[in-house]
Amino acid sequence: MVYGMVFVDEPKETRFVLSQDVYKNVVSRNHLLYRINEEIDFSFVNKECKDLYEPDIGRKVTNYPEIMFRAEIVQYMYCLSERQLRNQIVENLVYRWFVGYELDEMVFHFTAPGKFRNTLGEDMHRTLFNRILEQFKQKSLLDEYENQSIDATHIIADIAIPTTIALVKQAIVSILRSYDGDCPVNREFYLDNNEKKEFKMAEREKRATLKRVVIDAKSLIDHFAYMGVNISPETSEYIEQLKSILNDYIKEVETDDGTDFKQREKKGKGRLVSNVDKDARWGAKSDKKTFCGYKAHTSQTDRQIITDVKVTPGDTCDDSQLPGNLKRQKEKGLSPKKIRADGIYGTIDNRKFAEDTETVLIAPPRTSHNNSEYYSKDKFDYDHDKKKMVCPAGHTTSKHYWNKGNNSWVYFFGKNTCEQCTSKNKCTPRSFRTISINKDYDIQQKAIKYSKTDDYKEDMKIRSHIEPKQAEMKRFHGLNRARYHGLEKVNVQAILTGLVVNLKRMIKLLDSDSYRKQPGIC
Repeated sequence: MVYGMVFVDEPKETRFVLSQDVYKNVVSRNHLLYRINEEIDFSFVNKECKDLYEPDIGRKVTNYPEIMFRAEIVQYMYCLSERQLRNQIVENLVYRWFVGYELDEMVFHFTAPGKFRNTLGEDMHRTLFNRILEQFKQKSLLDEYENQSIDATHIIADIAIPTTIALVKQAIVSILRSYDGDCPVNREFYLDNNEKKEFKMAEREKRATLKRVVIDAKSLIDHFAYMGVNISPETSEYIEQLKSILNDYIKEVETDDGTDFKQREKKGKGRLVSNVDKDARWGAKSDKKTFCGYKAHTSQTDRQIITDVKVTPGDTCDDSQLPGNLKRQKEKGLSPKKIRADGIYGTIDNRKFAEDTETVLIAPPRTSHNNSEYYSKDKFDYDHDKKKMVCPAGHTTSKHYWNKGNNSWVYFFGKNTCEQCTSKNKCTPRSFRTISINKDYDIQQKAIKYSKTDDYKEDMKIRSHIEPKQAEMKRFHGLNRARYHGLEKVNVQAILTGLVVNLKRMIKLLDSDSYRKQPGIC
C-alpha cells in the first residue's frame, strides 16, 4: 500500500475512515456549514419524506432526501444554479462533506435537485421549514408568544414581457401544438416563426399584424365552439386562455373601412402577462412604480427569525394575507402577542381577526387623509353615545342612515346647513357633506388613540427591522427574481430562502452574549 492512496479492492471501512480524516483536517470548525451541521439535526428529513418514495418500484434510492435537502441549503445559501451546485459539491470538500458524500462517491446529476424539488413541492418544503423552527424553539431562539412583524416584498418574474401581438400569437401556438387536426389558420405563420420581427415593423405593419392575429384567434375559437371537434383537456385550457387574452387586451372598434382592433391598457389586475409563466401578474410598488411577478409575504420575530413566508401573484393586496399568516402561525404553535405591520394592513377586519387569535395588530390606522383642499374625515367629531356628528365649523347633525354595503352609518349634513356655512369651500364641492362611521368604530378609535403614544412609535421602529431582512433575502440569496415559473415553484424558492437566512441568524444568535447569559445555558 502506498500512503495517501486508496485502492478499490480495500474494505469500505478503510475508505470511510480516510474520508473522515480528510474532512476533519479540511473543514474549519468556524465554517458556517460546520456550525449549522453541529446545531441542526437533519435526520428528520428522511422520515418526513419516506412516503414520497415507493420502495418496491424503480431503482434503489441513492440520493436520499436528507442529502438532497442539504444540497438545497448549499444552493440557496450561496445562490447557485443546479449545474453550479453539482460542480461545487464535486470540487469543494466542505460542500461535499456537508451534503453527506464520501470522497470516492459519485455526486448526483445536475438534474437531480430539480426533480427532488418538484417531488417535494411546496407543502413538504413548508413542513421541513417548520420542523427546523421546532429545533429553534428547543434552543430558546423562538418563543411562542414573541412579538412579530409582517411585510411584503416583490419578486420579478423570470420572463420577457411580450407585446400584445406576441401574447396572442403565443396562445395560438400553444393551441396548434396541442392539436394537430384541421383548423382555419395558417400553421406555418405561427409555428415556423419566419415572419418579420415585430421590432422591425412600421406602425402600419404592426396594426395589420395585430388585426390578422386577432381575426385568426377568433376564427380558432369559433372553430372549436361550433364544429364539435373533440379536443384534449390541454387544448381546452389553451382555448380558455386565448379567450381571456382577447377579452383583456383587445378592443373591437368600428372604422370607415370596417371592423378594426385596438390594444387596451396592458397592465391590469388579474390579467395574464405571459404564456410562459401563467401565474405572474402586474403589481405596484407605489403609485408610479409597477412590476411584473409575485409578492413574498414574510413574518419575523423581534429576534429576526422568519416564522412564515408565502408567495402570491403580484396583484395581491398585502392586507389580505394577514389572516392566513396568523392561521399558519397557530398551526406551528406560535401565538405572537403583537404583530406589527405598515398602514395597508391596518383594516378593521384584520384588527378583529387578530384579536380573535389573541394577537394585537399594531399598524397605522386606515383613516381618510386630506389629499385635497377639503376637510378630511378626521376633522369631524363624532359622539358615539349621543349619535351626533359635529363638523369643523361647529354644525351638528344627528341625521344618519345605514349603508349595508359598507357596514357603516352615514351621517348627513343637509343642503341648508352647508350652503350657508362660511367654511363650505374648505369642506366639500357639493351642496351637502356626508361622513361614514364604521360599525366597528370603537376598534378604529382604539387604534387611533394608540398611534399617538410613544409605545406605538417604538413598535414602528421595530417593525422596520423586517425590511433589511427582506433585502438580505433578495440581495444575497436571489429572491429579487424568480428562479422558476409558476406560483408553487416560486413558493418553494421563497421557503428555502427564508430557511437559509434563518440558519445564518441562528448562528449569530447562538454566538451572542445575550444568548449565553440566558438561564440554563452555559
